[in-house]
Amino acid sequence: MDYKKLVLEYYDAEVSEDYVPHGYNFEEISTEDGYYLYALRDGEHYCMYYYREDSAYEEIKSQIEGGGAVGCVDIDQIQWDEMYEEIVGEIQDQVETEVKLEVLNIIKPTVITELYKRLSTNEEYKNTLAAENLSAASINDCINEKVLNLFSNLNFK
Repeated sequence: MDYKKLVLEYYDAEVSEDYVPHGYNFEEISTEDGYYLYALRDGEHYCMYYYREDSAYEEIKSQIEGGGAVGCVDIDQIQWDEMYEEIVGEIQDQVETEVKLEVLNIIKPTVITELYKRLSTNEEYKNTLAAENLSAASINDCINEKVLNLFSNLNFK
């Protein structure tokens, strides 16, 4: 599987081992005293400096995730398979959240109706609601919170 291609397509990003004129370019800079700095350069200006190469590659990864273009990069330094797994995890989380919300929208009217029936016939609940001056909106918020808590404990994976 070509993880690099899949990641770049997903984020609509560009990474090249060559110079790119429309994005950041990665450079290794040696100092007079024998140390190295790693930098991202935007055209004529250095934008970000790093003392460690792995820190610079974390920024390159962030640029990719933001849909940017980065050049002069050692393509093999990027963990494409890990980035792909993160994308898959994000998509699974999004789908799971959408399913939970859809189920909530389906069952919520039934739960609310049943709760209101019980509350309207139970003097203790009616007195509690009256004493706390709870509105229909605050009851609805409470129900949403309880149902979401219930669903957060479910695992659809």
